[in-house]
Amino acid sequence: MLDSIALVISLVAAALATYAAVQTYHLDKASFRVSNYHQFDALLIEIDKQLIELPQLSAIFDTAPFEGEPLEKRRLEAFVYMHLDLFQMVHSFIENSAQKGLDIDHEFRDAWLAYMRSFIHECPLAREILAQGTTKDVYQRSFIKVMGEFVESSSNRPLHPILGSAPRLPSAG
Repeated sequence: MLDSIALVISLVAAALATYAAVQTYHLDKASFRVSNYHQFDALLIEIDKQLIELPQLSAIFDTAPFEGEPLEKRRLEAFVYMHLDLFQMVHSFIENSAQKGLDIDHEFRDAWLAYMRSFIHECPLAREILAQGTTKDVYQRSFIKVMGEFVESSSNRPLHPILGSAPRLPSAG
């Protein structure tokens, strides 16, 4: 009789331990996602701070001829690269999560893709930078492919006067 009670208690303890392990695993995955979401939001806030501190950075959206110092041109390009770097981080997170079978909030994914697409559509300088041959060497191929699709869908939009070349779809190979 005591052996039966001990066996039942052991089975219940094993079941509870298994349940706790599964719940901890799911909680860790959720915490990981939320942590990344907050990190990406913090980086967006940093971009907003840059725009508040240096409102002239909004010139990346201009199609008027650029009339400024070379340093200003480099600052604008760096600001675009700041966006592209953030976009690649988000893209990698989404892609890696999907490959690992982790659930991604579809609203999160769709909102970021819409933001990326809008940025590329509205920022001629970003399209110019993405069209440069060296860009494909510094970003992941899958990211370049997605950005290339955004560039291609923006092909009828005006070019940025800083670089002045026609956009072309960067090769992912």
